[in-house]
Amino acid sequence: MADKSIKVLCVEDDELDRMIIKRAVKSSGMNIDLSFAEDIDSGKELTSSTEYDCIFLDYNLPGGSGFELLKFIRANNNQSPVIIVTSQGDEKIAVEAMKNGASDYIPKNLLSAEGLAQSLRFVLKMKESEYEKIRIQRELLETQKRLAAVVANSPIILFLLDEQGNFTLFEGKGLHDTGIDTKLQIGAPIESISSIIPISRDDFNDTMKGVEKTSVCQIGAKFYEVFYSPMKGEGETVSGVIGVASDITIHKLAEDELMKAKQYAEDTAKMKEQFLANMSHEIRTPMNGIIGLTRILLGTSVSDEQLKYLKSIKTCSDNLLVIINDILDLSKIEAGKMNFEKVAFNVEEIITHTFELFEPKANEKSISLSYTIDKTIPAAILGDPTRLSQITNNLVSNAIKFTNSGGVSVDVKVRSDRNENLTIDF
Repeated sequence: MADKSIKVLCVEDDELDRMIIKRAVKSSGMNIDLSFAEDIDSGKELTSSTEYDCIFLDYNLPGGSGFELLKFIRANNNQSPVIIVTSQGDEKIAVEAMKNGASDYIPKNLLSAEGLAQSLRFVLKMKESEYEKIRIQRELLETQKRLAAVVANSPIILFLLDEQGNFTLFEGKGLHDTGIDTKLQIGAPIESISSIIPISRDDFNDTMKGVEKTSVCQIGAKFYEVFYSPMKGEGETVSGVIGVASDITIHKLAEDELMKAKQYAEDTAKMKEQFLANMSHEIRTPMNGIIGLTRILLGTSVSDEQLKYLKSIKTCSDNLLVIINDILDLSKIEAGKMNFEKVAFNVEEIITHTFELFEPKANEKSISLSYTIDKTIPAAILGDPTRLSQITNNLVSNAIKFTNSGGVSVDVKVRSDRNENLTIDF
């Protein structure tokens, strides 16, 4: 596929110069779509509605200089790169051209194929660089707008402090009820609002040493949690502090209420143990969901601060899952629900009973049920048929739940048989 053509406009009144430019374009080897304008008026007409990859503009035109047209082009927000062309080798013209928005300057004696191609490559590269700069500026502006929207709608106070402890940023929905003018606060020291928002000079000084800090403070009837983090510049030098203050009054009040309820909780501990002992394995499902979603988020592009919080969530979730498992098992033992029986029972009867219970569910999903039992297993063995039944019920129930097609099978085999102690694999 041929390269995209380069749109070039040449504003030149001299016919001989136009022929020279045509030959130079033809000999340049570049795919150039060349248009001509012979005076200022026709140049204005063409540039009023069209942007070009490059405009070669003669300095001397009928009725005035090329600068008049150049000013018109820029006044109409036409961003086409403009190269001033003149037979005069006056550097003052080049300086004046740049001041008026020209991209380059070229004498007519350099309008050869090589000179024209070189000028075009220069302005095209400069134009591409300018477009990239504009794109980055737009993305930065959009990011700033989104960040400002998040801060403005979050119940927090976000602040930045320079090396002296003066505010360079002070925003957040959490400031609505404080009566503080955020604009007047810029440039003010920490102490100017310490009676309203508990931002501590001592904590700031510690953070400037490169240490993150979190403090909980009280102002009047309100409690605040303030997080400080050092901002590092070149060479890991701390150049300031970024912080977040959040109103945790509701949480503190809830904590007080929990303390008041402690005695009641102790009085009802036995009832809670009984409740936990009866909880099914489904309590783990939402926790597994939290852990799974956290792992997915950890695999996405996040900021360093977000990554830190996500890792904290994952660690807490993993720990909580372990605690849940321990509670479910230990509470049953404490509640006296884990006494294992030693009575005679038939393994096949346990399996067939389980299948009878879940056959309707399997039929609803068109799933087959089957089992095989090792023939060396005695018809009667001693153990706890109730616990075994609970286990097989849970396993078969889950298997049916997570099987969309095909079947569910249970295989029972003897692993070892020593001194009348039978170990069976299910």
